[in-house]
Amino acid sequence: MQVVFNIAVVVFTVANLAAMGLEMNLREALRTLRSAHAIALITTG
Repeated sequence: MQVVFNIAVVVFTVANLAAMGLEMNLREALRTLRSAHAIALITTG
């Protein structure tokens, strides 16, 4: 069950980052991906 949850979290995170990428330009999306703080917020809720 934990494996399914982990996969779901990754899919959810990637989908949200993709949606953000569609709303922002590529440079802003890449800056968000490089930000450890942003990734921590996204993955921990």
